[in-house]
Amino acid sequence: MTLMLLTACGGGGGDDGSGGTDPVDKFLGTWAVCIPFSTPAGQASARTALTISGKTSATRVTFATTVTAFPNASCSGPVSSPAVAVNELSGTVVIDAVGTGPAGADKLTLTLASGATEKDIALRSGNQLQFGNTSPVDAQGYPTTLATDLIFTRQ
Repeated sequence: MTLMLLTACGGGGGDDGSGGTDPVDKFLGTWAVCIPFSTPAGQASARTALTISGKTSATRVTFATTVTAFPNASCSGPVSSPAVAVNELSGTVVIDAVGTGPAGADKLTLTLASGATEKDIALRSGNQLQFGNTSPVDAQGYPTTLATDLIFTRQ
């Protein structure tokens, strides 16, 4: 949820090439999404890149986010501004439960650099990564549906 809100910006398996078998291994790497939007000057877009690394246990990793602006709707060509780190979207992720969320998504707890925590779900399917919608949530605070409008692709 936090990733979606601030970037406006699983269970699905598949070998990520790391050879690892720990629950976090499927998420390691860089994932990106292009978000087009309108400005008074015309169409623009933002490429949000989520880098998941720093594996500290079978269920814990660190993550960082950068955003790059483009003067078109396709996140291509010359950039409007170089990649900027989004410190509010850095921290750690702990997988709380593997494959128990909707469509087999993993249940996560994110701890942001600010110390705030957020419950979310994540589902990797091949080269795509989805997170949960902001609502509704279950009794434990995890989203009950996957976002279909914001899908990250492995880079």
